[in-house]
Amino acid sequence: GERPVWVNYIRVEDPATITARVESLGGQILVDTQPRDIGGKVAFIAGPSGAGIALQTWPLTKGE
Repeated sequence: GERPVWVNYIRVEDPATITARVESLGGQILVDTQPRDIGGKVAFIAGPSGAGIALQTWPLTKGE
């Protein structure tokens, strides 16, 4: 019964470094940093306006 939600993903080096500062900047941690089944880590945060984004790591691809 849940409606789909679109989320912007931002590639970061370490989501935990960013989530450590979110609340002091007026944001909210929706899902704290956790490992992904396919590798890397992900966290979901919202800014002061309530807009949510995902912070995610993933392996570099050839040419990056």
